[in-house]
Amino acid sequence: MIRIVTCLSLVLLLVSGTLWAVSHIWTSIGPAGAGIPANTTILFVDAAAAANGDGSSEHPFMRITDALDRARAIRRDSAVPIDIQVGPGVYVGSYTNTGSTIELLPIRLDVSHLKLIGTTKMEKDEGGLPTGVIKENSNTLLLADPPLEGMQSILALSSPNVKVENLSFNAGSGHGGWVVRVDQVQDTSPWSTTT
Repeated sequence: MIRIVTCLSLVLLLVSGTLWAVSHIWTSIGPAGAGIPANTTILFVDAAAAANGDGSSEHPFMRITDALDRARAIRRDSAVPIDIQVGPGVYVGSYTNTGSTIELLPIRLDVSHLKLIGTTKMEKDEGGLPTGVIKENSNTLLLADPPLEGMQSILALSSPNVKVENLSFNAGSGHGGWVVRVDQVQDTSPWSTTT
């Protein structure tokens, strides 16, 4: 697990616009009994889904933004953990462009006890270490378009007990920007990496 201090130094490396992937040892994403506690609410997102999804596995949301809106509504009535499982695909986000398929940036993770889980997996070398090459058809990519500028970010973590796993990011080649911004939170793991 990478603590926030390490995360902030990694964020500076991500600002360059170079694609960096995040991976996690988590291997059993599925229904309760397969690595997820029974009382966890699971919401699904798929970039190729039809419009007006409800977050179920049969009718996933098209955007992470919509899943987070639903997670906020759930949190008002319940303290159960929430997992947002994001399928492979490109999720384009913007500060200036809007539309039913555009993520509203920053994607604000402001719901406590939340996991945002993608599908990105990296190839490993003979020593079992990640090579930086993403396995085919596994990438969950959050792409800023237009590129980030100044203090803009793709993700903003602003709640305790938030975890981000198996996502990759591309901030574009703008003039600044942060891939992940952490706002005074505790017990947060912006990501875990395979080591």
